[in-house]
Amino acid sequence: MKIIRRHQLLPLLALAAACLGPANSRERLAAALKDRVGEAADPDVGFMRDSTHLLVNLATVAFRTVPDSALTVQARDIGAFALRHYERADEVDSVTVLYREKVSSGFWWIRHERTFPVGELRNVR
Repeated sequence: MKIIRRHQLLPLLALAAACLGPANSRERLAAALKDRVGEAADPDVGFMRDSTHLLVNLATVAFRTVPDSALTVQARDIGAFALRHYERADEVDSVTVLYREKVSSGFWWIRHERTFPVGELRNVR
């Protein structure tokens, strides 16, 4: 068993907190989205390019009866909701919302994908 001194432990804890921060923010946003769109949508939040491009994945199962034209409007609303509820929204410049459908284990078909700049989402309610 290795003993770590208190002054050695502090930098380690600071590093762990820094690494967990963004993931916890994304997890909290995913939970808020689950409350908003339903558990069947299985929302997953990540990044597309880097931490400035938020990616929201939703399962198509929850939106089977929604026509593609309505999905664009809904994607804008979900993107705006995500931006309002993401704790690090001031670091984001765009949001992509995509609807995925599982084809087989590890493979997804993207049914609908829309990207919105932050400026377009700020005024959506």
